[in-house]
Amino acid sequence: MTNEIIDVLKKFSEDSLATAQKLGELNLKTFEKLTTKQAALMNSYVESGVKSAELVSKVKDPKDLVALQKEAITQYSSQWVNNVREAAETLTAARDELMGILEQAKGYTTESAEELTKLNKQLVADSMAKATQQVEKATSQAVEAAQEVANLTKQATEKAVKAAQEATEKAVKATQEVTDKAVAATRDAAAQTVAASKKVADKSA
Repeated sequence: MTNEIIDVLKKFSEDSLATAQKLGELNLKTFEKLTTKQAALMNSYVESGVKSAELVSKVKDPKDLVALQKEAITQYSSQWVNNVREAAETLTAARDELMGILEQAKGYTTESAEELTKLNKQLVADSMAKATQQVEKATSQAVEAAQEVANLTKQATEKAVKAAQEATEKAVKATQEVTDKAVAATRDAAAQTVAASKKVADKSA
């Protein structure tokens, strides 16, 4: 995912650089055209001045001079108008080309932004999924550990109960044996006492 984001940023940088190069080329091309037009216009002005000077030096009748100057002005005016019109067309073409470049730049900028947003959302989703998996894994391990502790506790309790039962049974058995022995001893003592008393009585008779 990180590599995809880097690729998008790299492409955006390359597109931005390409746009900057196009703008530089457009500015240079427009500058060269306008400079050429301006030079032609200046040459036309100079030629007009030179021709007017020649007319002044050659023509003797002022009326002829006015007519010739009018003709020259008409001729050069047409050139000047064409020059200005061509300059305006150059600027219009440059503006149209500039708008196309900017529109294209807007397109890939929007596309890159959308792609980055999509990748960021995917990155967040992936991170949340991984976090959820880790939480579920930790919870499962905790449950297993608790179950194991419960099983061990149960086993220990069962063993303790069994041991207590066995100890109780042994104690009861031992007590019964002692009681039986005591009863037997008491019976023997009583029998001996009775026998002794009878023996004494027989001697007295």
